[in-house]
Amino acid sequence: MFDREQKSYIIKTVKKDFKWDDIEKINIDRFCWRYDYKPTTYGQIVLVENEGFVVKMTCFEKNPKAVYKNFFEDVYKDSCMEFFACFDNKSTAYVNCEMNSLGASIMSIGKPDCERVPFDEILGHVPSVEPEINEDSWSVTLKLPLEDIYKLYGKINFEKGYKFTGNMFKCGDETEYEHYGMWCRSIAVIPQFHRVEYFGDLIIG
Repeated sequence: MFDREQKSYIIKTVKKDFKWDDIEKINIDRFCWRYDYKPTTYGQIVLVENEGFVVKMTCFEKNPKAVYKNFFEDVYKDSCMEFFACFDNKSTAYVNCEMNSLGASIMSIGKPDCERVPFDEILGHVPSVEPEINEDSWSVTLKLPLEDIYKLYGKINFEKGYKFTGNMFKCGDETEYEHYGMWCRSIAVIPQFHRVEYFGDLIIG
């Protein structure tokens, strides 16, 4: 038996003119492998009616390291925020979306312990990531249209009450202070985010 934290988050269904101030936050505050650097970080998720999911992640961190500028480069070595999700609750296939403060990203899909497929090989493009850097913080906003999710998984009915799983992370493998934070704790001897058995519940509200 694994020790899974029983965490859940209600994804609010909204219209296009929603405000992030009205959206509940996911605190990324579990630091399991390094303890000397814990930047305040949170994520937010909404389902925009008839359009798709929008994920915003924010970290209070000055001068985030950002070396990588292109898709599928090693952005996890920079100051990085990540969103993982198994959108189909009948499958173990999960997406990993890893983003630095320039909006460069790694996005792929696959099942645990299997080779992962980059999004662009399936979708023909990379979903939009909008970065923003402020004096004391930075954020990334990821848009995942429903049509993209259907191409990745097949048709899913994201009705009220639909439950799937996911996790959010903050890391920086080659930053000044190596760090690994998460919403739901992942138990492993070495830093390892790709553990779907520790994902939390995401519920359409």
